[in-house]
Amino acid sequence: MDYFCLERIVDAMRRAQGANMEELRYVAGKYSGKNVSRKSIERYIKHLREKHLMRIDVRRYRYYIESDDNTNRFLAATINNQFAEMVQVKGMEVPVFELGFFNLGQNVYHMIDVVSALKQSRRLTIEYKSLLTNRKATRKIEPMFIRWYASQWYLFARDTAYADDKAPRAFRLDGITDVRLDENFVPRPEDAPGVFGRRFIGVSGHDADAQEVVLHVEGPAFRWLQATLNFDQLDLLHAPLPKKDGWHEIRWMVDPNYELMELLSRLIYKFKVVGPESFKKEYKKRLTELLDSVK
Repeated sequence: MDYFCLERIVDAMRRAQGANMEELRYVAGKYSGKNVSRKSIERYIKHLREKHLMRIDVRRYRYYIESDDNTNRFLAATINNQFAEMVQVKGMEVPVFELGFFNLGQNVYHMIDVVSALKQSRRLTIEYKSLLTNRKATRKIEPMFIRWYASQWYLFARDTAYADDKAPRAFRLDGITDVRLDENFVPRPEDAPGVFGRRFIGVSGHDADAQEVVLHVEGPAFRWLQATLNFDQLDLLHAPLPKKDGWHEIRWMVDPNYELMELLSRLIYKFKVVGPESFKKEYKKRLTELLDSVK
């Protein structure tokens, strides 16, 4: 079933005056570039009713569609299909967005549902398929924000099944297979993206895990970090090292998790992790694991 053609038909029926059969045939034909029969339109309408559970009324030979959650969910799917088509380059097409060789999340059909929940501060009940276990489970979450991370869309949220002091989770949007918007909740001030990012690069811990990480970096590395990170928002302290020309010391209160390690791995210039010892130990362990994987 052609979702883009369906979207044009839905748009026509969503108008205040609705649409008659000839108007539906016209918009479908204009999109597809060919004559669309009455039976084809009837088949499209049946699909919308049965597959997408849309409420479509017929009054005086005009078709009207009710704008409810099912309609919005369908429109979210078509919009995200268009977005995916736009950024994913196929064949000999010229790229507009360059994602390298990474895949955009294929099933981000619930992006608009999630955005609506974020704007309205509403809890979500989601069906989520874990990449770790490959199993589906129902999760009730309090959404925080969406972020493009590690070449995928992620929803950062608190899982209500866990204690309040547990860290937020990151849910891949293409792992969400169903969504229901639930009751409103009061967001925590510390969960706002700008505030959350001050203490954490990732989501592996809470305030108790924040430590002062001290780095010494050469000039090009310092300039790269300045261009990559917002030093003011993240409360990074820095000063030139007097005995090393062009080198700087950086002090950063942060949860020193894998994302920090990934950030450091992207530094192609000279740097040194000065402290704390616990992070130096974890970073060495991670580097050893990577080296072992190529033996």
